[in-house]
Amino acid sequence: MSFFIDYGLWGMFLSAFLAGTLVPVSSEVVLSALIALGLNKYELVTTAIVGNTLGGMTCYWVGYMGKTEWLEKYYKIDHEKIVRAKIWIDKYGVWAGLFSWVPILGNLIVVTLGYMKVGQWKAWLSVCIGKAFRYIVWMHLTTYSIEMLQMDF
Repeated sequence: MSFFIDYGLWGMFLSAFLAGTLVPVSSEVVLSALIALGLNKYELVTTAIVGNTLGGMTCYWVGYMGKTEWLEKYYKIDHEKIVRAKIWIDKYGVWAGLFSWVPILGNLIVVTLGYMKVGQWKAWLSVCIGKAFRYIVWMHLTTYSIEMLQMDF
C-alpha cells in the first residue's frame, strides 16, 4: 500500500483502477491514508471514482468479449455465480450496476453486464454512480474518524 500512498493522486488512481478490476487491492485504505496525510479529499474522491469506474469498465469489456468458458477458466468465476448474476441482471437491468461497489460481487455484476451486452453508456453510468456512492461514504467516514481522533477528551 505504501507504493500507492507515495504517489499521491496517481497512486489513488492506480489503486482505484486495480480495485475496479479483478485485482485485489484496497483502494479505501489508500484513500484514508491520503486524506490523513492532508491531501484534498475531494480531488482524491474524484480520482478514485474515475479510476475505479474505468477499472470496472475493463470488467465490463472482459464480459462483453468473453465466453462463459473463458470467465470460468481464466477468471475463476464459478458457473453457478454467472447464472445467478444473469438472473439478477434480468430482474434489475442496467441498474444492477449500482451495486458495483459491493466487494467481489460488484465485479461479477459488471462482468455480467458486459456478458449480457447491456448498453455500454447505461452500464457506465450505473457503475459510476455505484462506485461514487462507496467513495463518498468512505471519505465521510474517514474524515469523521480523523476528527474524532483529534478531539481532546
